[in-house]
Amino acid sequence: MTGILKVDQIQNNTGTQAMSIDNTGNVNFSNRPSFMFRFTGANWTTNSSLAGSFSSTLVNQGSPSITWDDANGRLTVPLTGLYFITFGILSNSGGGRIEGSLFHNRGATSTQVVNFNGTGSTYDGPTFTIVYPAIANDYFTITEYSGTAYTSSHPNNYFGATFLG
Repeated sequence: MTGILKVDQIQNNTGTQAMSIDNTGNVNFSNRPSFMFRFTGANWTTNSSLAGSFSSTLVNQGSPSITWDDANGRLTVPLTGLYFITFGILSNSGGGRIEGSLFHNRGATSTQVVNFNGTGSTYDGPTFTIVYPAIANDYFTITEYSGTAYTSSHPNNYFGATFLG
């Protein structure tokens, strides 16, 4: 048996909108947390994190929000569920092969999630995109092991996450 649910919005009991569907069928999750920023590679040296590298926010929407702590180099997630996480770094010309890892941190526990590396030639650099589970208030960090990042706030230097549900 099939049914048709004819609604334009889905709300909770207090009236907060969770989802809307427009007249063309597009679905909007107005409060889905998403955050992405551009960073400068200037502070990136071997065996360091992205701490102190914030340059500009590219995406910051949803509630509760995903937050970036520039002092500690942490991307903290507000809700329990799956997250789409993306990262890219541009290698400096002659800076050597860039290698590093994404870590998922929960309290005192840290899990190495994915490694990345790039050749180190001009205008080259590693990227990754993953889907990974987290619990509210977990955070993600990036650590570089080798190579030199391009020092400007380049469009290829980015880090972000979106809550999937």
